[in-house]
Amino acid sequence: MEPFGAPKGSPPARTGAGALWPLSSVPSGRRVTVTALEGGHAFQSRVMSMGVSIGSRVEVLQGGDEHLGPLVIAVGQTRLALGRGMAQKIIVSSDHD
Repeated sequence: MEPFGAPKGSPPARTGAGALWPLSSVPSGRRVTVTALEGGHAFQSRVMSMGVSIGSRVEVLQGGDEHLGPLVIAVGQTRLALGRGMAQKIIVSSDHD
């Protein structure tokens, strides 16, 4: 069973148990863990300065296929809005708690 279903146009980075997905495909209300940042140095520095790094636990407050604008996420007590392009470069796995 896949963690989020099959998002439109966003195949998982890895299938099966422990599937990896772009953050942009995660539906609202899900908690995930960041497993990779697929951008260059400037991208990685920018998202890390916002508190998003490998191992970060993220809750998607507004996003996924049901929403076309920016994703709104929570990292700890911080709320962030991320554009779809930036969210596409953040690879996550499903939390099971």
